Amino acid sequence: MAEQGQSAAGNGLTERGRTWLIIGLVLALLGLGVSVYSTLHHIEVKASGQTDAACNINATFNCDNVALSKYSEVFGIPLGVIGLGYFAALVVLIGLGLAGAGLWKNSRSAAPEVATTNLRRPSPPPARPAPPVTRLDFLTDLGQPYQVRINLLRNMLATECSEPEIRHLYQLLAQGAPKAEVAEHGYVIANDIMAQLLGHETDPSRFAEKFTALIADGQQPEVVRDYAVQYLASWLNPRPAQATKVLPAPSPEIAAQILKSLLTAATDPALGQTTIPGTTLMMLVELTRTGSGVDCRESIATLRPWLGQALADGSTLSQSVRVSAVIAAGVLAPDEFRPTLRKIAYQPDGAAALQLPALASLGQSGDAADLAQLQKIAATQPALAYAAADASRVLTTRLTGETPQISQ
Repeated sequence: MAEQGQSAAGNGLTERGRTWLIIGLVLALLGLGVSVYSTLHHIEVKASGQTDAACNINATFNCDNVALSKYSEVFGIPLGVIGLGYFAALVVLIGLGLAGAGLWKNSRSAAPEVATTNLRRPSPPPARPAPPVTRLDFLTDLGQPYQVRINLLRNMLATECSEPEIRHLYQLLAQGAPKAEVAEHGYVIANDIMAQLLGHETDPSRFAEKFTALIADGQQPEVVRDYAVQYLASWLNPRPAQATKVLPAPSPEIAAQILKSLLTAATDPALGQTTIPGTTLMMLVELTRTGSGVDCRESIATLRPWLGQALADGSTLSQSVRVSAVIAAGVLAPDEFRPTLRKIAYQPDGAAALQLPALASLGQSGDAADLAQLQKIAATQPALAYAAADASRVLTTRLTGETPQISQ
């Protein structure tokens, strides 16, 4: 039993943990299959108006009605497509976790054993571990499963977190996960550490300084830097359930410095293929839409040249970043980018991933000249029909104050 426990600890993954990963992989594969079916069904319904799918049970339980509703898409992107990306990523991550654990276990089991039968002296007792420097040292103890460490952290800091412990958490974030830590486990732990800091920190200047430093640190993993952006966004524009108990709201000066640091990262050419620019753009969109009180005018003015390059043909940015740029252009500077949005939305044989948010943006910021084109697309291009029809309804309501009837 002792040998099995040591093997699991050295492996970084217990037998129970491996079992849960396998169960998660099976469920992720099922989710991937459902997403594929949902995507194909969505495309067929949009093209023909109805199908003979097995899930069309009656008027209440009817897949076609769901696919034709406005809730079947987010910014014009079918939920099935979003599910494809999510479950595919989940399958890859779980598979990597299982493969990495298996390689480590095999390498340990293949190591030659040293014969000890001729040794007459008993092995010395194991050295006692050095006393922990703080009660949070378990966070880097790879002998404990990462789920156990996370639960210990949450329970230990449920009511209070001392100043030395806050400094220690900042230090752990800055130095990164131990080299032997499974990357995905390190990301989850870093996310929980950030949540604890947001909940217990009392110094706004230090919180802003440490988190913007994480974003600027090129040695940090992309996921951790993206988390830092999200936590700063939650602080700048908290929802009622996210409002911090002890950390004061940022002053205008601190908010301006945070926005400046985020824009520096978002417009860094080296990050053009990462998620950081898209996360930053969506943060600015939310700050603008919700009337957060944060003055974004200078940030938007600084961002405009970069947005123009992001929307231009031949941009080297990833497609996901360009999709975020289309959405941001329609919210942050609609008058300036309306011609560009029209070019993207109405381009024959254009990329649907860009056309869908561009059509939605024109519904929010277009004028009477766009109505005829939107209605034409709704009637002639099945892949864009729903987004164009919805944009046409939104634009008609904006222009006339009347909501047009939806044709059955």
